Amino acid sequence: MATPPGYSVWSRTIAASSSASYYPMRGFGSFDAAARFCTAHDELRDHLRYRHHLNETVSLADQRRLFRERWGEVCAVLQAA
Repeated sequence: MATPPGYSVWSRTIAASSSASYYPMRGFGSFDAAARFCTAHDELRDHLRYRHHLNETVSLADQRRLFRERWGEVCAVLQAA
């Protein structure tokens, strides 16, 4: 039976994607540790992210200023802990 054209590419892609899905977990000792990290990362990203309103344009300089202010808040909290 002949293999269909492109089969080897398809099988390599499937194998690579299935093994790659486990790769991000390798640095964590357990699933709970990964869950804690992801939760903290999401909260920090949401805190630092600029929130815009509908049809509002904010200059990049203002976005940077807001980011620096919020980053200063995060650093102060971490130093106090």
